[in-house]
Amino acid sequence: MTLKFGNVYTEIELEEKEQCLFFKRITCFGTTYVYHTEGLAHTLIYLIGKNYVGKLFNRYGRVGEKLFYVDSQEKIYDSYKEFIVYEKNETLSVKTIYTLYNNSAVLSCRKEVTSLSDEEILLECVCPLALKGIMVEGASAGLGITEDENVDVTAGFGGKSNMHVSDDELPMLWKAHNGWFMEACFEKFDLKKEGLRGKGRMKRTGKISVCSNGSQTTNRYLPLGIFEKEPYGFLMFELLPTGSWSYEIEAGLRGYDDGEVTLAITDKTFADNAWYKALKKGETHKTNTARLVGARDLDKVLEHITVLRRNVKRKIAVEPHKQIIYNNFQQNMWSNPTEEKDGKYIPFVAEYGTDYYVVDAGWHDTGIEANRTQQIGNWQEDNGSYPSGFLATANKIREAGMKFGLWLELQSVGYFCKDQSFVPEDCYFHIHGKRPLGNNRYQLNYARKEVCDYATGIVDSVVERYSPDYIKIDYNHTQLGTECASGSLAEGLALHAEGYLKWFKDIQEK
Repeated sequence: MTLKFGNVYTEIELEEKEQCLFFKRITCFGTTYVYHTEGLAHTLIYLIGKNYVGKLFNRYGRVGEKLFYVDSQEKIYDSYKEFIVYEKNETLSVKTIYTLYNNSAVLSCRKEVTSLSDEEILLECVCPLALKGIMVEGASAGLGITEDENVDVTAGFGGKSNMHVSDDELPMLWKAHNGWFMEACFEKFDLKKEGLRGKGRMKRTGKISVCSNGSQTTNRYLPLGIFEKEPYGFLMFELLPTGSWSYEIEAGLRGYDDGEVTLAITDKTFADNAWYKALKKGETHKTNTARLVGARDLDKVLEHITVLRRNVKRKIAVEPHKQIIYNNFQQNMWSNPTEEKDGKYIPFVAEYGTDYYVVDAGWHDTGIEANRTQQIGNWQEDNGSYPSGFLATANKIREAGMKFGLWLELQSVGYFCKDQSFVPEDCYFHIHGKRPLGNNRYQLNYARKEVCDYATGIVDSVVERYSPDYIKIDYNHTQLGTECASGSLAEGLALHAEGYLKWFKDIQEK
């Protein structure tokens, strides 16, 4: 079956053999970026305690549960289309949802796995998307060229290059390193030098695994990557994670020297993230969403991923990207603002036509020798730093013709917070009955209603006291997870993340 979406920028070809589905081909803008000569199962799922012949060294991009094709259906909406594929076996039923908007070539994919077993099962890995044969043998058929022809394409992140196709070479991989002050630092890696070489029993046993563990999903890497190879151009993939995440890359699965590249967007796994989830009969696990788009030119790839993000972006009345926002933490005060300092800079900042003046960390809580951000929790103003009252500074900002912005960080409670009893003890993250501590803070669990109510109460309070026009909410805390009834610490983290995102949407609405 061939799935065509939107303006037919992207096509997926699935092949049915013995009632099982396999990926055959993915084509974007007429170029074939993924071609499976021997096919990879349409869905890769692994259960703890079950043996999978061919699964070695904690690799997930190979074999898994054998699932049988049941049915498919198409749903058409005003601006996008969904194609839904159903598979099952005696233990599981799987629903795969592909989505593509009419004005973007980006393919989105997610899965829902439901247990049919009378006994509880443990999920070890559920790949939202796994692909074999990336920019290699057979894919050149979609280019309409021969080995003797040269093709001019954009090379790397700028510049032009004339190179003919070589299916013996692996594509390069762009990874995006991240840091607090250095975000989205892309670096290009040679997959062979990274370890994907050798064949047969001489092949290296490792895999390239890019992962992040903890509540800051982008504290090491962005959950995305870009393959680059002449003359195909670029193939970008990304994951929208809740909590920990991972993806893995392998090569040479057919015994050839670096034969073909496999990408498994694994979401979160037992091997890479210590994740597992227990499912009782009738219970469902939903993966995070994976995305994919290819083009001969990098600008076109980024254009279409940007259009897709704008399609799904939550629409709010104010568009902050059209405003000039001054933040006193990032410019000069760090976590020690005062009435005197702000009073000095307010007229100066206003002269530059600034729309918003944001007072960041440090307007709140004091009285001990500790960083203000390690005292968060009660969110009372610091009368020592603002002797005239914090509202007086907010009013000075408005009198200068700017809107007043205020910083909050509501996912954790500082170790030095004077009173931590505003939520029950079981509303904090726990490991074996104890609260894990990070950066002198305790993590709150937004899977609990009491925590959501507490956070809403804080926002209500600052709105009532100061009437801010803009609230900046940070999340600077990393914890690996918390105990939960349905699985691992990492699953507890995922439940917290889902609850936090729901609360965030609810508070925006309010």
